[in-house]
Formats: sequence, C-alpha cells, structure tokens
Amino acid sequence: MIPKPYDWDGVLTNTRPIALIETARKILSKILSDHISMACSKFNVLQGDNFLVLKGTSTQSPVFAVGLVIEDAIEKNRELWLVL
Repeated sequence: MIPKPYDWDGVLTNTRPIALIETARKILSKILSDHISMACSKFNVLQGDNFLVLKGTSTQSPVFAVGLVIEDAIEKNRELWLVL
C-alpha cells in the first residue's frame, strides 16, 4: 500500500488513485454479475441444479438431498464419495 502523506478527512482529492482501485473493482464486478445473472435467468441458460447461483433461488433442496444421502450411508454403514 502507498501511505497517505496526511489524514484525508473524507476528501477524495487528498487520496491517491491507488486507494480507489478496490472500490472500482467491486463496482465493476457487481455490474457484470448482475448482467450475467439477468441474462441467464431471461434465456434459461442454466439447467438442473446449476440455476442456484441466480437471485431468488435457493440451495435448500440440493443441501437437503446431500444430507439424506449422507444419512443413508451412515445408517447402512456404507462408504460414501461426494464429488463437488
């Protein structure tokens, strides 16, 4: 990091541009994520359980299913392999 020569007191002109890189990256990432998510929802790009990354969806069903598989393996004393 590049140290500030004096306290910036909330005034952007007292900061160095390098200090704003992280903020700009977050804003750009958010904009791109929103556009990609909207396009995937609108055109049904993702199928099966892959749609869980979209807004308004939940991981509840897949997590519940994995829990049932683990529980079954424990009850029947069977080896279980999960590939993620």
